[in-house]
Amino acid sequence: MKQAIRLFVTAVTISILATATVLAQVKKPMTNDDVIQMVKAGFAEDTIIKAVETSQPGFDISVQGLLALKESGVSEKIITSILSAQGTQETVKASASIGSSGVPQDRPVPNSSSPQAQGTSAAADQKAAIYVYRYKQFNGSALEPSIFVDDHEVARMDNGRYFILQLPGETHTFRSNDKQSGIEVDLKPGETYFLRVEIAAGFFKGHGRLVHMMSDQGQFEIKKLQYLGSDKIKDKKLVLPRPLDPPVR
Repeated sequence: MKQAIRLFVTAVTISILATATVLAQVKKPMTNDDVIQMVKAGFAEDTIIKAVETSQPGFDISVQGLLALKESGVSEKIITSILSAQGTQETVKASASIGSSGVPQDRPVPNSSSPQAQGTSAAADQKAAIYVYRYKQFNGSALEPSIFVDDHEVARMDNGRYFILQLPGETHTFRSNDKQSGIEVDLKPGETYFLRVEIAAGFFKGHGRLVHMMSDQGQFEIKKLQYLGSDKIKDKKLVLPRPLDPPVR
C-alpha cells in the first residue's frame, strides 16, 4: 500500500513539473534556434509555421540571422512566416507606445528632421525581399546594366542571373541605366517582389529597364537562373551574398 502511494505521489510530482516546464516554454519567446531544432527534429513544415504564428516572436531577422536559418536547412516558406511574425510584433510594440495624439506618450514631439522622428516607425526596420532577375538571352548578352535603388548602385546585372535585395518596408525607387524608366514600389515588411531586367535597343548600345512582375510569373521565370556572382554585387549590405530557397508559391 505504501509503495503504491509513493508511486502515485511520484507520478503526480512528475506531471506537475512537466506541466510547469511546458508553460514556461510557451511563455518564452520563440527564437531562430527553436526553429532550427524543430527542423532537425523532423517536424513538418506546416507544423513549424503554425508554431511560429502562435508563439511570441523573438527572432533575429537580420541578414546574418536569415542566412544562418538557410544554412541550417530552414525553408524559405518558414523564413517568410518568421519575417511576418516578427514584423507584426514590432508593429504592435510601436502602436502600444503611441497615444491618441499619434506620438509616443513618454516623450515630446520630435522635430520632423531629427533622427528621433525618422526612427519612430518600427515597421520600417523590417525587411522586404526583392528578386531582381534577367533572362538568359543572346541579344545584348555582353551588356551588364547597373541596378539602382533610390539612385544608389547595388549591382551590375549579368545575363541569365538574379539577386535578392532586402530593404525596409517603405517606398523605394528602382531603375536600371535608363534614367527615363523606373519603378516606385511601396514595400511591405515580409513580402516578396519580383523585378525583371529587360534590354532595350539604343542608338549606340542597349540599356536596361526594369519591369515589375506578378509573383507567380516571377517565381516561374527565375527557376533556371543562377545567382549573381559576388564580383557583380556593388552593395553587399543590401544584396544577399548567396540565394535563399526558391520563392514561396
